[in-house]
Amino acid sequence: SGAAFAVLFVNLTYGLNQNAMPEGVRKVMTGGLPFVFAAALGVVIVFVVGRTIIGLYSNVPETSLVMSEVTSSGLFMFKLWVGMILPFALLVTGMGKQAGVQALAAVLVIIAVFSDRYEYIVGGQVVPMFKGAWFPDLVSYSPSMSEIGIAVLGGAIGLLIYAVGDKMFNLADSPTH
Repeated sequence: SGAAFAVLFVNLTYGLNQNAMPEGVRKVMTGGLPFVFAAALGVVIVFVVGRTIIGLYSNVPETSLVMSEVTSSGLFMFKLWVGMILPFALLVTGMGKQAGVQALAAVLVIIAVFSDRYEYIVGGQVVPMFKGAWFPDLVSYSPSMSEIGIAVLGGAIGLLIYAVGDKMFNLADSPTH
């Protein structure tokens, strides 16, 4: 997610125009950073697939039950195919050096990371407390308005801190002499 945010915000800073980027930034954005982003995404894909397989075939009934519910959801399939595998394929092809493709891949990965964290939280909420897998039904869960508000507030505070830091410190691409 860190590489996705870095790729996205650098490309947005220069209006998705690599010609507007200083030479050093352009070299990083057409060489090293997309490669690091793709490599990190590849590792994450391996871990997600491994975690899913282990969860589905676990000896702990609650884990298997929750993982079977999670993997049968459309959100999981969207996260895996559209949020991870598609951006990985875009980045490893020749198109991965284009600013628009990098930004699209970054947005898809950020959405996938958000949905992964959502599944992580919901997965812990669906098995009723003091009842195990022998309980016939899982509990349905959806976030309340206060939980959604806290998430939005956290994002807004993060953007505010970045904006204040950008104004207080010269975060330009090169120091002035």
